[in-house]
Amino acid sequence: MNLGRGQSRFTFTDVSVGKETRELYQPSYMRRFPQAFIRVEEKDELTRDHRIKYWMPRWSDMTLCAEPNTPPYPLLEGLLLLKNELWSHKIQDGVIDGSYFKDDLNTRMREIIFVNQLKIDESYILEVVDSLPYITTSRHIHGDPTLANLLYNERSGDVRWIDPLMRSYIPNDPLVDLGKMFQSCWQYESVIRGLVEYPRFFKTFAQQLAELAELSFADAQKWCVIHLVRLLPYQDERVRSIYENVICATSLTWT
Repeated sequence: MNLGRGQSRFTFTDVSVGKETRELYQPSYMRRFPQAFIRVEEKDELTRDHRIKYWMPRWSDMTLCAEPNTPPYPLLEGLLLLKNELWSHKIQDGVIDGSYFKDDLNTRMREIIFVNQLKIDESYILEVVDSLPYITTSRHIHGDPTLANLLYNERSGDVRWIDPLMRSYIPNDPLVDLGKMFQSCWQYESVIRGLVEYPRFFKTFAQQLAELAELSFADAQKWCVIHLVRLLPYQDERVRSIYENVICATSLTWT
């Protein structure tokens, strides 16, 4: 089962999980926000192939307790963690170029579509990018808060995030995170696990998330389209075809 980008390696013990990743910032970023992320042990290791290995307690996978045909309700609690513990912290004050990311994001979208020969209307995707709102304030975000990256402790009932993601062409805007949650509202985890072939969008629940986040539902939908394009190169033909059709469906309702 490939819920992510397939580039990490894991070591499991009865109580801990060791992760090897090329995302070298991950453990330090997670330690910085302990109320949002699972606890990470202080000592990291550098591997021979230039990965960083860090250790976390072994908590339960939220996707395994989620019903395939119901909304991803645990995201409500996960969203509150992001809103209170990450989004509330500014990265940069003062005037910034609110559209700084759009040229790089357009380039990345073109590259993904061309290299992977995706059956997606490139002009539609570029239109979505162009319509994304300007960024007025940079804030700390998760970058990849799908249901697959939310864990819980069966003993305490605590919920925490794992696997933050940063990319130069993705702005530090909470709408990015909300759009990623909408990816799970498209039943992404159930599709990956082979439980769903024709995903539906839990629109009412997604609207509830947007209301709780105090962010624009429409703008988060735009970011969701971008995220769906970004995930396709890492998926097999079945999943790729499913979400190509989803993206095509969103283009038919685009206004």
